[in-house]
Amino acid sequence: EKHLQAWETNFEWLLSLGGFHDGLRKIIGQVFLDPTLLGEDRCAVEVLLRRSHLMEPSVRKLETNLMVDLMLDLDFKHRFAQVFTRLYCELVLARAGNQDTNELGDFTCQIFTRQDVTMELVREHNLVSNLLRCLWDLLRPALVEGAEPPVFNHESNIFKDHEIIQCSMDLLYVLDHAEVAREIVRSPQLRGQLWQGWIRILTAMQTMNAHKRRADSHVEFTSLAWGNALTLHTDLMSNTWLILDAVEQKADWESAQEMAQWTWAEL
Repeated sequence: EKHLQAWETNFEWLLSLGGFHDGLRKIIGQVFLDPTLLGEDRCAVEVLLRRSHLMEPSVRKLETNLMVDLMLDLDFKHRFAQVFTRLYCELVLARAGNQDTNELGDFTCQIFTRQDVTMELVREHNLVSNLLRCLWDLLRPALVEGAEPPVFNHESNIFKDHEIIQCSMDLLYVLDHAEVAREIVRSPQLRGQLWQGWIRILTAMQTMNAHKRRADSHVEFTSLAWGNALTLHTDLMSNTWLILDAVEQKADWESAQEMAQWTWAEL
C-alpha cells in the first residue's frame, strides 16, 4: 500500500509541476525519454509502457494522464510515438482478454490523429506493418487447427469479445489521413505491407461460417455462433472501405493494377 501511495504521489506531483509552465513540462518529458537514465539503453517511457498493464488501476490512470499531458509538447509527442510504435504489438497483446485495463486508446488518439506524427511513423517506423502484424497475432488463436488454407473458427470468443477492436480503430486513424493513405498506396513497400497483411485476413474469413445442407432430418439446434462472423466483418469493414477508397482516389494506375493482381492471386 505504501508503494501504491508513493506511485500515486509522484505521478500527481509531476502532473502538477508540468502544469505550472511549458518549460517544466518539456524538461520532465526530456527526462522520461533519456535512454541513459535507467541504463541498458531504455528510457523511463519504455519501462512504464511495458509495465503499465500490471499497475493498479489508479496508478495506471495517473501514468496515462501524465504521458498525455507531456504530449502537449510536440517534440515529446513525436519521440513518445516512436517508442510506442516500436512496442505496439507487445502492448496490445499484453492486454488481450482484459479490455477493462486498456488505456492504449488514450495514447493512440493523441498520436494517430495527427497527420504529421502518423506520416513520420508510417515512413520511418514501420507503423503499417506493426499494426497488421499485431492484428494477425490477435486473430491467430482463432484459426482452425490444420486447416489449409487457413480459416477462422467462427465459434472463437475472440470475435465475440471484440479483441481486435484496438488494432482496427488504430488502423482507421492511420488510413483516415488523406496524405498518409496516398503515401501508403503509392509507395511499393508500404502498399505491399498493407495489402498482403489485409488479404491474409480476408482469406481466412472466406469460409469461417461454412454452411452444410442437411436433408435427412430436422435440425434440432442452430448455433448462434454465426454472429461472430458478422462481428468480425463489422469490426473490419470500415478499414476495408478506407483501403478501397485510398486505391480508388489516391493510387496511380500501376499501383491499382498491382494490388488487383495480388488480390486475384490470393483470393
